[in-house]
Amino acid sequence: MTTKATQILLVEDDLSLGFLLMEYLESEGFTVKLCKDGQSAWDQYRKGRYQLCLMDVMMPGMDGFALAQKIRDQDEKTPFLFLTA
Repeated sequence: MTTKATQILLVEDDLSLGFLLMEYLESEGFTVKLCKDGQSAWDQYRKGRYQLCLMDVMMPGMDGFALAQKIRDQDEKTPFLFLTA
């Protein structure tokens, strides 16, 4: 499996950590869209096609679990990885 076409939705409210993760994943050949909160991630998810969602759990507004449920209601197959301290 080639990573070049793999689209990742990264949701992290700590933008320093988000940019660090995005930079690393892109250096490994992934295409990454970084969102800073659950609502903007939900909006972005509905616009694109993602093979993986990396999500912070604790975020203002919509948390990672609520976002995952919304995505799961639309798509039963997209895998999630939850990020938490």
